[in-house]
Amino acid sequence: MKNLDNFIITELKEYAITNRYEEVCGLISISNDEQKFIKIKNIASNKNKFFLMNPDDVEKCYLKYNISYCFHSHLNSRGFSSEDISSSLNSGLSYIMYSIPEDKFHFFDAKKYFFYKKYINLPYINGINDCWGIIGKFLNEQEKIPISDPEKNRYNFKDEDLSWDYEIRKKWMEENNLKKITVKRIDDLKPLDIIVGKSKNEEYATFGCLMLENNLILLQNQRQRSKIESFRKGYFKMIDYVARFEDLK
Repeated sequence: MKNLDNFIITELKEYAITNRYEEVCGLISISNDEQKFIKIKNIASNKNKFFLMNPDDVEKCYLKYNISYCFHSHLNSRGFSSEDISSSLNSGLSYIMYSIPEDKFHFFDAKKYFFYKKYINLPYINGINDCWGIIGKFLNEQEKIPISDPEKNRYNFKDEDLSWDYEIRKKWMEENNLKKITVKRIDDLKPLDIIVGKSKNEEYATFGCLMLENNLILLQNQRQRSKIESFRKGYFKMIDYVARFEDLK
């Protein structure tokens, strides 16, 4: 968003606030010294939570303008949804979102993070594509961190038999240069932190997700496809502990 003029930023915010009862959307064109926001009608069936632009309207914009960004607003949720990130990556178009509750803009660079695409929408397979599997895959492939699997044969067990309890994983964490961290605020989290959590009804931690840049997380919930979305307060409340690589600044 650094190359956007203040008048465009102001226009986006005012358009979102003026239409605070439904998500608004549009495309932003940048050509030479000219910047323009093209408003497009939201045709989603549930405009309170989603936005959908008519493909014909989008095609007309691409024929007439040099499109650089897609813009939309959020009425209630904070940060990007997994649908936002998936749509941005699939279209190759960077997303700008204004969150009314936060009074804050969020930006996702689809070109810089194009490689995220290979880690989303993967079907859940216990022991392969599960919460740990997706974390290990990303760390090994993208960060070149040769982290070992905490339980290589877990695909032979029922999901409910697994636990991420710290005492159970302590030796594995030490072998992989991970240190248990207690965080008091969301801002205390850093990229590549492994967040270990549990629901309020669980005795032990049973899931993990990976902190990415720009307050995004990579996760694969049980029986769901893998996704990337903004880290929210709800996730923070579920944190049992954080595993952080000691040799990363």
